[in-house]
Parts: sequence; structure tokens; C-alpha cells
Amino acid sequence: MIICDVNSDKRGDFSTSQCSWAQLSNCDGFGGQAGGWDDSSSTATILGFWESQRHVGEFMKSIHDEIFKRNNQESTYNSCSVDYFELISIISGSNVNFSHGGLFSIIYCSGVTNLDKFTRDQEAIWNSPRLQQSGMLSAHIWRHITLEDNYMVVSHWESKNAHEQYLRDMSLTLRPQACPSDYVETISSSIVELETLWSIVPNK
Repeated sequence: MIICDVNSDKRGDFSTSQCSWAQLSNCDGFGGQAGGWDDSSSTATILGFWESQRHVGEFMKSIHDEIFKRNNQESTYNSCSVDYFELISIISGSNVNFSHGGLFSIIYCSGVTNLDKFTRDQEAIWNSPRLQQSGMLSAHIWRHITLEDNYMVVSHWESKNAHEQYLRDMSLTLRPQACPSDYVETISSSIVELETLWSIVPNK
């Protein structure tokens, strides 16, 4: 997960640079990449999917620096953070395909003290029959590779309207199924509206 703080007047430059990572499609172990803008700020969030940490390391040692220097992306943002997560549960939708855009809902949970209950509750919420026709395309649980009590739930939605309808339904019927405050210290979230031109699919 790559998060970049971008000044509003640099959004166009950043977006142009972000479109230049198409060479990723030919990298061994590459599974796809997608990203966009936080709906409440000029923060860019990009999620890259790889088969293993080894494949990421090979990419970083080979063509990463060449692409990064050529597209001059460093001049388009104020700060950049990179975190690595491993997939621990596919709640819904196993295929990574973001070419049609939509949005990501990313829920960050730190200080998770009961992983089994956390996973069961997430699966109960996200596999609710209400969500099967709601426009949700996928939902996965990821664990931080070094901060082992930190998790994120990433769901992909076909539209902003579909996600807003889910939020209305959750507030009425779904949220009472779980009490995350019993086993999660802090919870935060972000909504990322995907830029279709940033999406990269593997060349298989």
C-alpha cells in the first residue's frame, strides 16, 4: 500500500506520472495495481498486488528505480509511505480486476486482540445476503507484515452510490452483529475513488 500526500495543484502531474508504471504488467509475480484519490483530500492511495515478498524485492532491485526516475514522480508529492500486507482471508471475490474503476473502502484496524473473532465477524458482515446484490465486487482481509496486530479490510465497489447504500444498510441492520471495540483498539477508514488510468493488469 502506497500513500502519497499531494498538493492540490500537483494532482494532474502526479496522475500523469502514475500512468507510466505499465511495465509492471510484465514483472514476475505481479498480480495487479489500482489506486486513486481519497474522497476528502488530495491523498493518493495505490494498492499493488504481488504473489510474494520475494517478487516485490526482485521488482525493486530491477526496473523500479528506472521507471521512478524517468517519470519524475518524486517531484509531484510531499511525502510517500509504503506498507506491506499479507492476505489472510478472501471474504468475497477472488479475482483482482480494477480496470472498470469504482472505489475502494479501506478500514484500518490496529490492536486486534482476537483474530478469530475479528475474522468471523468480518465474514458475517460482508457475506450478508444484503451485500450480494449491492454492487460490492470483492472484500479481503490483510495483515501488516511487521505490525502483526494491525489489519485492513479492503472492499471494492462498482460505484459510490452502491457503497453509500451499503453504509445506510449497515447502520440499520449489519453493524449490531459485531462489537469490534471489544477486540480492536482503534478503527479508521478511507474511501478511495479509483482512477481507471492508474490500473495495471498482469500480462499473462
